[in-house]
Amino acid sequence: GGNNGSIHEGSDMDSDGPNLGDIPVQLQDLVTHQSEETPLRSVNVVVDSVVSGLTVYREVDEVPSVADQQVHVIVENEKVKRYLVGAAVALLGSYLIMENVFSIYSVMVFAAVALSLYYLFHRQTVGGDSLSGKPNVYVAGHMMRGSPREIYSALMSSSNRLLWDGANVSVKVLEVQDDHSDFIYVVQKPVHIWPFWCRPRDCVLLRYWAREADGSYVIVLQSAKHNAAPPTQGTVRAHVYQWTYLICPLKHEYREGRDGLSRSYVVQTVQYEPKGTVFAWKSKSFPFVRSILTNLVSLAEYMGSRDFVDAVTRGRVGADAQATIRRQQTQDAKPRNQANGTDHKSNPSFKGESRQQDQQSATPREDGKQRQQTQEQQQRGKKVRGSTSRQTRERSSSQAVKIAPLTVAEDGSMCGVPHLKCSMDEKYWKEPYCPKFRLRGPNYLHDKVKVTAEPAVFHLVATDYFSFEDPSEQTGLGYRSKKCNFSHITDSDDLMSQFTFLVCIIIPSNKNLVVALYFRPLDPHWRDTVPKFTALFDKFMEEDDEYRNRRFKLLPDIVKGPLVLRSALRSRPAIPGKKVPIHYHKGNNWFEVDLDVSTAGKAKFITALAMPMAARIVVDLGFLIEGQDPSELPEQIIGAIRFNKMDLSNPTRIQKGGDIH
Repeated sequence: GGNNGSIHEGSDMDSDGPNLGDIPVQLQDLVTHQSEETPLRSVNVVVDSVVSGLTVYREVDEVPSVADQQVHVIVENEKVKRYLVGAAVALLGSYLIMENVFSIYSVMVFAAVALSLYYLFHRQTVGGDSLSGKPNVYVAGHMMRGSPREIYSALMSSSNRLLWDGANVSVKVLEVQDDHSDFIYVVQKPVHIWPFWCRPRDCVLLRYWAREADGSYVIVLQSAKHNAAPPTQGTVRAHVYQWTYLICPLKHEYREGRDGLSRSYVVQTVQYEPKGTVFAWKSKSFPFVRSILTNLVSLAEYMGSRDFVDAVTRGRVGADAQATIRRQQTQDAKPRNQANGTDHKSNPSFKGESRQQDQQSATPREDGKQRQQTQEQQQRGKKVRGSTSRQTRERSSSQAVKIAPLTVAEDGSMCGVPHLKCSMDEKYWKEPYCPKFRLRGPNYLHDKVKVTAEPAVFHLVATDYFSFEDPSEQTGLGYRSKKCNFSHITDSDDLMSQFTFLVCIIIPSNKNLVVALYFRPLDPHWRDTVPKFTALFDKFMEEDDEYRNRRFKLLPDIVKGPLVLRSALRSRPAIPGKKVPIHYHKGNNWFEVDLDVSTAGKAKFITALAMPMAARIVVDLGFLIEGQDPSELPEQIIGAIRFNKMDLSNPTRIQKGGDIH
């Protein structure tokens, strides 16, 4: 399950229910929009067109305003003027050429007409759909018959692809990397853009897929290179920025349908650059993307057709013979029903009873769900009151070390945390308010119930962004960092409040990039405030790396970003030590965790996917130690960071052997 669990109504919103306190400000928007939750709600999209009964959306950074619409009208009118001028020049040039056949004057007129048309229409044949030069991101969704697993299998299979895939000629697997990724070669059908046919496009794609804990599936494709599929004559090698399928299951309350049929909702996102010379009146990429998106309609028809008897290819049976078979089956069923004490004729409510039995068989699950909701509501009331008392303790402690009371801003970030001087501008990083996350509750090992998280024990005080000359110096920053040097501190309370938990993320790059996060408790009595966490944290620092790799946990949450990244990095807990190399270092009053995502397959893929979009995305990341014993529950977040539309173009260069300030 994810960490951003929805808030159940019926606590203080219900007049008959117990008063569990006010809903925190940062969670009110979740409650208000709970009924509006859809797979498309978290994406900034506007309706672009309706094609073959399929609504096609276009992803935008911000929802267009009235002024944006006016600018769009002006740009489109300029295109029309260019077309009219081009047509007039072409007609005039044709007339002058016919009047002066095979003369120097006609050659000059022909050259002038060609140059004019090239200038007028060059922007329509070269570049992307927008002024930025990149193609638009198109999104479409469609409901389908079948479970997410069945739809995923149909998308991945090549045996029956011709029955629903109208966009591609062939899809061939080039190389299987592991259980979650491979390379494929796709050849698309030629596209007709009046009055011309465009040459077919092909592409080599790195395909990644995964199943989420909530039962949804995600398939992500991006352009790549592979020796087994070099560019060939007759086709144009297209570039796919992103191409994703997100297969969403029904919400739990709708899964017990009357018809007993499972349904799923498939969201497809495509950002596609056809390359080559393409003359298009509106969008250069959309004619190629259109056939890809409308495959959702064909796939839905194919999935729905599997519910019916194949009366076309099966052999015919005479009507009388078929009636005889039905009568014989009925007569054979009677003795069995009487032997079991049931008779369809004598008990006309047999179907109703069987349906009731099915409902009764589901009752324990429903009762368990109701108990889970009740426990979550009780825990939520306790957590709201607990967070208030925690903040009170933090305020009293902070007053001892002369720190202003901590507050929560409207965007859900912490205010009032004193920051240290660092190399990354503070506008690119914040500390999120951690009760937004969902963690293992006190009885999780028994009832699997997650509860609202308490505020983090440590607070984010600095963020550095380094580029190292020597790649071997990317780890163990605490030994050289001035922020981890406490030799000048003699007061025990000051030393305790400045204990530093350092997390370094090694980014895949030939510049040897590292993002360093510094967390401090600020409260000199933090060990007494959270004794259960203190015991687990001390054990984590003393144990070996194998133990640490099994326990260190990440909580990602993409607050804002493109759908392709939301699909690849879902809001669910992760144990990075199972897939990513992690190095641990311990010093005097500090502890360091180094996450090397530059070498691991899936982590490297997701990081490489996110880096070009860093300036457009907002990501929250929490760090904690997984509780695997009742004495270690409920879980407690160590610290958290919000990467806020980061600029990764200007890291601080660290020379070999240089100090880190």
